[in-house]
Formats: sequence, structure tokens, C-alpha cells
Amino acid sequence: MLVHFFRPYLFTFLILSLSTSLFADLTTVWQKSLLENGLSGVCVKNDLIFFTVNDIEDAKFSENNNQGKKGIIGLNIKGKCYDLDGNFKWEVKLKGEGKKGLPILDCWLDATAVTPAANDQYVFFLNVLGELVCCTHDGQVKWRKKYQTNAGITPSKMILYKDKLIVNLPSGDKAGKYNLYCLQALNPDTGELIWKSDKPLNHACRYDLSTVDGKPTLLASVSELSHYKLGQGYQVYNISPDDGKCLKQTETDPFMQHYRCTQYKNQFITITNNGGLNFTDFSNGSVKKLKSQNCETFYKWSGTEYQSKGEKDLKQEVKFGKLKLPTKATLNLYGSKLFYFSGGMNAIYCYDLETQKRVCVEVPYQIIAGKKIWDYTDIVYTKGIFDSRGRAVRETTNSHGYLGYGWGHVNIAEPLRIDDKLYWLGGIGVIYIIDLSKPFSPESIETVTIDPVGEAWTYGKMTYADGHIYMRSQKDLFKLKLN
Repeated sequence: MLVHFFRPYLFTFLILSLSTSLFADLTTVWQKSLLENGLSGVCVKNDLIFFTVNDIEDAKFSENNNQGKKGIIGLNIKGKCYDLDGNFKWEVKLKGEGKKGLPILDCWLDATAVTPAANDQYVFFLNVLGELVCCTHDGQVKWRKKYQTNAGITPSKMILYKDKLIVNLPSGDKAGKYNLYCLQALNPDTGELIWKSDKPLNHACRYDLSTVDGKPTLLASVSELSHYKLGQGYQVYNISPDDGKCLKQTETDPFMQHYRCTQYKNQFITITNNGGLNFTDFSNGSVKKLKSQNCETFYKWSGTEYQSKGEKDLKQEVKFGKLKLPTKATLNLYGSKLFYFSGGMNAIYCYDLETQKRVCVEVPYQIIAGKKIWDYTDIVYTKGIFDSRGRAVRETTNSHGYLGYGWGHVNIAEPLRIDDKLYWLGGIGVIYIIDLSKPFSPESIETVTIDPVGEAWTYGKMTYADGHIYMRSQKDLFKLKLN
């Protein structure tokens, strides 16, 4: 039986205990309650912490949002600034365009989905429903840029590169009733356009700044969606961050969007609709196919210890849904190691592209009151998502976006790499720490949690500064010290 758990008095007690406890790798320095919820990660610059929240003071519950679930509809957001001691400094409001808004904390539709970016002078906040704002570090608005958006369009991220702010914004063109987007570089001081890519992107595109052939490049891709057809086919791009020109382009087989853009040497890696890995060669357009759920070694938890199993055993271990697709947004490449997460069972895959070895390790869903949760039916989570004041801002967590255990449809945060370790945050407050210096196995993974109760939902990316990790959940802002 699935457990639904919400006891504010117990939550307070356990959080006080957590603040003095010692993790295997992390210690909680402080934990501050947040008055509002949001999906963005945190950004730290010049001893200041920046993130965004939904502005819902006047908002009311909708009885019938786009999933038929109750929840608050959001349109406007706030950019927040705290100091490194967790003290609130200032905030700025960003308005969304239109009147309707979107269900907050949905799997990818929330206006707060993009993490702020900051340089030594400014911080940039983005409301994906229609406004980009630049502020000085003391909270003075330098410039605002409004744009017409599509409901559900979420720019992947803001990238600061040299003297440019790069982000996915409307291009001025349309595909049917939808506005087309493209990568654009803006002047950070003025917001004026420096360059605009001629490669159209849709709302499901993710892009990254990387290095290919010794040169910086923006990895991007676009697919044809049933509700949003561009007429471009399935394309993968290398776009120059200096001038926006396309350095490389090739068409590939149909693939799913929402995954991080990933390139290894001359091959662009995508995920197909049936869960296959596509390796598209930029030089000739050839495509190599591989099933993502296959592996040579599967480490299964027996109840007392890990047991090494084979691929055949893995296919019998599906605990939720189907062992079909890696969870969206979890295609992450570090050196030659490609990591992705299975939603069918709680397992992390590592595919070493150099050695061709594929290893899968089952990991716990949660840690509740010091006990690791391995069985899907034992997962503890609230019936809705609550803020620090006990308000239910979303009345369900059992949607296609959340799947009840936090590895949702698209918005899981990218892992944070610090030296030779990855810190990978799941949606219900669990951090999986992977030691990249060791062969991938159970011995290379540690699991800790910020939530011993089962209600600290979070999709925001963590950040690192001066020996500390900064992160947020829907209830709290955290500062964690690396031991």
C-alpha cells in the first residue's frame, strides 16, 4: 500500500535532527524556510544566492488544469536574492504574458523552470511565460525584455559566455499557431541582440555549452512533435557561441526530446521513442543503434547486500511501469562515461563509451527516518506538494511528471560535478553521490537525503561555491558543507 504522509510537527523535529547530523559526504550548515515554491535551481555569485519562485499571493486553486488535477495556476514569478548565511536580501517581480498561466510545479510547465545566471555585475532572471530581467547585485533593475511565448515553452537554460548572455527565445517566426524559438545572444549590459541563430528550436529542446574538436560549441537538437511540427525533420546542431553560425549539422533518425544534448567525439547521442540510444556521426550522418536498457552487469539489492546479476535478470526487475525509456533529462556525459536513470526501476546506468562496458546499479528511492527505501510500494510522499506554511500548492504528486518517486517527465536537475564526484539530485530530496574515479559499481555510489519525512520535492539544480553546496526544495533553502 502506498503511504501518504504529512505531519508538520514530526517534520519539524526531524529537520532539527538533520541539521546536526553527519552525512557520509555532507553536513547541513543551515536550512531556511521559503515562503514560496518554484522549480529553478540556485545560482551563487559574489557571496549571493539567486533563484526564482512563483508569485501566488492572489492565486487560487484551479479545479481543472491541463491534467485534470487540482493546483494553483501561476503566471508571475519573483527573482530572489539571499546572502550566504541564508538571510533574505531582496526580490524582483517578473510578469508573464497573457491571462491564463500554467499549473505551478508541473513536470515542465512552470514559469520558474530556468535557473538564474549571474556575472560579477548582474543577475539574470527569466520568467518563461514572457519576461527576462537583468538586475544589479543590490537589486536594481538594469533592463527588462518582454516576449510573446507559447504555453509550455521552456528555454533550457541561460548561458553566460564571454560578453554574451545566450538563451532560447522567440525568433519572430511561427510554425502553425506556435511561435518558433531559436538561440540568441544578448548584450548583458543592455539586453540588445548580438546574434540570432537561424536554426529553429521547439519547446522540447535542451542545449548545452560544450567543447568539440577543441572549440566551444552549443549542442542543440530539434525533433518533430505531434503538436508542434517545424518541418525540419530530426536535426542535431553544433552552433558557435561566438557568432551563432552553425558549425555542424546532420539529420538523424526520430528521437525523443527533453533529454540533455550529448556529444561524444564526433557522435551526437539521442534517445528514440522506444528507448534506444542513437549515435549519429556528424561526418556522414550514419546512425548506430543500441538498446539503452541493456547492460552486461546488473547490481541488484537483495535486502542485505548487492548481488551481481546479468542482463536477463534486470528485465525481470521492473518495479514501476515499463523498463522502456531512460528517465527524461538524465542523459549525462562525463569523460567517456554516459549516465542515465531508469524510471522502470530505481537504477542508474553507466555506459563507458570507450570500453563499451555497460553497468546498471539499483539504488534506493528514498531514505526515511534513516531507513533506505528499496521497494516502490514503500515510498513515502505527501498527497500534494506543500510550502513551509502548510499550504498545498499542488494537490497531487502522482502525475506523469512526478511518477510518485521524483524521477519525472523532464525536469530532473543535471548532476553537479565537483572534482571527481557527481552529486545527482532526485525529485524527492535524495542525492546520489557517484565517485567517477572508481569503476561504476555499488561501491562507487553513496545515497544521502535532505528529506527524512517524504515531502521536500525539488527539481532545482544544485550549485557549488567555496566548499559548500547550495540547493533548494519546495520548503527550504539549504547550505551543505562537503566533508
